Amino acid sequence: MSAIKLNIKKEKCLITISRSVQDVFSRYRQVRYDDSEACGILIGNHRVGGKVIFIKFATIPQVKDIRKRNSYKINSVQHQSFLDKCFKNSDNEDVYIGTWHTHPENDPLPSNSDVKDWKKQYMINLELFNRMVFAIIGIEKTKYWIIENGNLNLLQEGSIKYDKNN
Repeated sequence: MSAIKLNIKKEKCLITISRSVQDVFSRYRQVRYDDSEACGILIGNHRVGGKVIFIKFATIPQVKDIRKRNSYKINSVQHQSFLDKCFKNSDNEDVYIGTWHTHPENDPLPSNSDVKDWKKQYMINLELFNRMVFAIIGIEKTKYWIIENGNLNLLQEGSIKYDKNN
């Protein structure tokens, strides 16, 4: 198992975030002191040889997810069910892209647990595709990281497009 390196550099990849995903992120942002972390999976597709990733859906926290102020544990059963429906309804085009979760900080950074989980998800899905996206929604900023070829990179603002229509 190769190690994942955490880099902060410009990545040559473009991601587009749908309006519905933006709405989910806004809805669960931890703006109040008593808000718990929220989490879900990102669903979409890879285009242009994987260099363009369109994130169409984000699942919302489910009843069996464990949510605390500074941690969460996702229960994959209900999230997987939604993914299966998206996959079927898109003629097998929409797939698991990565995960999202919130942090109760203005400018979010991944914890060691986050990076460990991302690495695990990447290794599980490596045979399907070599790029995954992970988002942390902070109080003021949302940041996206991409794992590609065993490297974890922070995506820069110019690599992220917010779809205003869909």
